[in-house]
Amino acid sequence: YAVEDAKNIARMLETKLGFEKENIHILLNEEATLSNIKNILFEVALNVDENDRLLVFYAGHGQTLTLRKGGELGYLVPVDANLDNLYATGLSMKTIKEISDITPAKHTLFMVDACYGGVMTVGTRGLKKNEFSDEEKYLKKITSEPASQIITAGGKGEKAQERAEWGSSAFTKELLSGIEDGFADADYDGYITADELGSFLSKRVFITSEENQTPVSGRYGSGEGEFVFINPAYVEEMAKEEEELNEEE
Repeated sequence: YAVEDAKNIARMLETKLGFEKENIHILLNEEATLSNIKNILFEVALNVDENDRLLVFYAGHGQTLTLRKGGELGYLVPVDANLDNLYATGLSMKTIKEISDITPAKHTLFMVDACYGGVMTVGTRGLKKNEFSDEEKYLKKITSEPASQIITAGGKGEKAQERAEWGSSAFTKELLSGIEDGFADADYDGYITADELGSFLSKRVFITSEENQTPVSGRYGSGEGEFVFINPAYVEEMAKEEEELNEEE
């Protein structure tokens, strides 16, 4: 269901989150070659501005290589990849990290519906709301500070679950639900941070997949900001309340 998942994410971005259609780039099936993926990634990453947000969604296979000197390196598997030579034909997580390094975008979020290890993130954390005296200061701070974040569907040795009854993978099913229905907005303050989304997916996907996969979140670099989504459910509720008030008047 990778193709349907990608289409549904694109639909959500345009219809629920206000992303411009011309800014959404989709590669499906035979289009998703290593060359095409890298070309689109680098083209978009270099052509955004410093106040833009860059969101990358991938649905497909992931593979983990164990390094001889210790550690792991993760790869995403394009349609033309050779599993016997991922170094030459796979999309290395080193490349994903490079995208986060070269783009001038203030906020970058990678959402990867694949299970693998070797994500190459660092141990920095984001700013916490309880560290600020009021919500407005917190929101202003996390949106002014840079951030490059990643959420993956699961770790090494896990298998991304998908079922006909869902018409989707467990990860994308809960991702759509978390944002569109507002369930990832833990404190229901009207917006969903990438950290909130990561925590939500870690719990929900673990349950939905019957404990077969646990999403993993991380950060690239030292930025303490947050990629932020406006909660569509909250916006709809506010619009409904305003409409009811207008009718009463």
